[in-house]
Amino acid sequence: RVEEHVKFLTLNSTPRVTGYPGFYRVQEYVYDKFCEFGLENVQYQWYNITIPVDLGGTLSVYSPNGSLLKTYPVSHLWPNSVQVSSTPPGGIRARLFYAEKGDYADYNGRMVNESIVLLDFNTEYNWLKAMELGAKAIVFIEPDITSNLQSLTKYLYSTPTYAPRVYLRRDDASDLLRLLNQYGGTIDVRLESRMEWQVKRVANIIG
Repeated sequence: RVEEHVKFLTLNSTPRVTGYPGFYRVQEYVYDKFCEFGLENVQYQWYNITIPVDLGGTLSVYSPNGSLLKTYPVSHLWPNSVQVSSTPPGGIRARLFYAEKGDYADYNGRMVNESIVLLDFNTEYNWLKAMELGAKAIVFIEPDITSNLQSLTKYLYSTPTYAPRVYLRRDDASDLLRLLNQYGGTIDVRLESRMEWQVKRVANIIG
């Protein structure tokens, strides 16, 4: 029975961030299970909460002559304190390159300043090195497997640093890496993304 619950929570309800669609599916699931288990006076305890809402984003890739090659969807990472990862109106246009693990040695011979850096996700706090060197944004590649610790190192809990950070699906990243290889390791891109704070009505379930 525990396995059935875990499968529902992990396969049918992601993301489960409070206020997102997956959260409300879990909310209904718990309510229904409480009723099924015979708890008395099952009810919702409603309250309002302010959360960062991912309104979507794209990474557009251009050829050297300026023609659009591909556009990939991207997802936001958690805000740095209250500072979300949204780009300015019109997005960020810059050269993108792949820095793998993001160690300082991975930037040898690279013009990091004013660039967008493509990094592996399982690199702990190495994204801060790119920002220190003047990167305008970070694009993380979805890993085969990761840990909660890796996720926790992708944002600053108490420092509202402006640092646009987005997440690119592995299949799209493989295609982007192919284009990078085709065009000599750097490519012109535009990153556009929007995240904003919204008040959501959510509930505890009581029985």
